[in-house]
Amino acid sequence: MDYGHYTTRTMAETVGLANALANADETPDDDVIRDLVKRFEVGDDPLDIDGLSHLAGRLRQVFTAEALDEKVRVLNDLIALYQPHPHVVDHDGQGYHMHYVPPSAGHLRCIGASMTMALALVLCDYGADRLGVCPACDDVFVDTTRNGRQRFCSRTCANRVHVAAHRARSSGGDEA
Repeated sequence: MDYGHYTTRTMAETVGLANALANADETPDDDVIRDLVKRFEVGDDPLDIDGLSHLAGRLRQVFTAEALDEKVRVLNDLIALYQPHPHVVDHDGQGYHMHYVPPSAGHLRCIGASMTMALALVLCDYGADRLGVCPACDDVFVDTTRNGRQRFCSRTCANRVHVAAHRARSSGGDEA
């Protein structure tokens, strides 16, 4: 399923940031983080790791919240914090797409507003059930399947769980 090029790309970056900063045992090095947010033209500006970590944790809360009302509350808090101001732009051969802050906004606000709005658009247009948490590794993911039945973040995690279940069933029959 394609949520539109710009939203799909931003959602991939949102998931990457949330998993790298909010679900990691230790903060990845600056180069890994810079790669995740490179489209937002961070350039040589210093990364606000604390700000990005806070953003990642709050974005992750949207995925992990049990109730829809809680997901929406977190999204609305993020919208209030990053103050998106949508406008249509066309640059760098990307075609017309939305930007959510003026060019003068700082990088953290640009990243926060863009990721928050992409997440809000997916939730509103496709439903909260498209936002998942992998039971195998605890990473968050966006279900882009046609039927909306994705349970794992990757085939690797799905295979790991299925193989473990198969081995458990197989060894369970030998213990009689």
